[in-house]
Amino acid sequence: MDHNGIPIGQSFCGMDIKIHANSLGQRSFQNLRQTYAKLWSV
Repeated sequence: MDHNGIPIGQSFCGMDIKIHANSLGQRSFQNLRQTYAKLWSV
């Protein structure tokens, strides 16, 4: 049952994509920091 024709599924899907992209960005940023820490520690 959709409320007033609002595409609830699409909005939830968009939120999932945003959250997924955000988590991916944070993970890659942490990996970059770890590699830089290794380079500087040598």
